[in-house]
Amino acid sequence: MQELEKEKNFVLLTQIYVEEGRVDDALAALTQAEKTKQRSYYFEPTGLRLSVARLAEETRPAAAIEIYRAQAQQEIAGRQRDSYASAARHLQQVKRLYARLGENARWDALIAQIRQENSRLRALKEELPKAGL
Repeated sequence: MQELEKEKNFVLLTQIYVEEGRVDDALAALTQAEKTKQRSYYFEPTGLRLSVARLAEETRPAAAIEIYRAQAQQEIAGRQRDSYASAARHLQQVKRLYARLGENARWDALIAQIRQENSRLRALKEELPKAGL
């Protein structure tokens, strides 16, 4: 681990921390990997981000919310129906986490903002209700 830290191999460190269940370390390493735009032959950024988000749900729900929200925004920017369906799945996680935290008003504001900013995207407007959003 010290060698990976020395080499600043944040992608591999993130993967290891996820496997070991080290939430804070995984979040920190993911942040560094994204900040330095590290890429690896085995690195699939979406999968790694979502692995960290799933790990963070219990103890760091706010961090998980931010990862899911950012991923949903990225999917929406893809401007394809499949991307909108994927974004809706990520937003379901955000809604669930906000509900668990008792922050339903924040969820309502977020989904209203997403709907307003993307009001011309018919397929997205169709996918959100399909996902119960």
